[in-house]
Amino acid sequence: MTLAKVTYSKGYIADHWCEKGHIIHVLEGTYIMETKDGERREVEAGQTLHVSDEQNSHRSVTDTGVSLFIIE
Repeated sequence: MTLAKVTYSKGYIADHWCEKGHIIHVLEGTYIMETKDGERREVEAGQTLHVSDEQNSHRSVTDTGVSLFIIE
């Protein structure tokens, strides 16, 4: 298990697609999980998102900037 606090700046778009599972808790800002098939799920400060292994290729996006706590 890996724990990390991560901050992405305004306009960040991950340069890769991920298939690993994560638990993502948004500390500040708005996080967007974008899937390869075009779905976008927005998660606001105070909310948590769980993505299962091999559920769907996804990447991190933020329009506003975001601070996250990630468990892998």
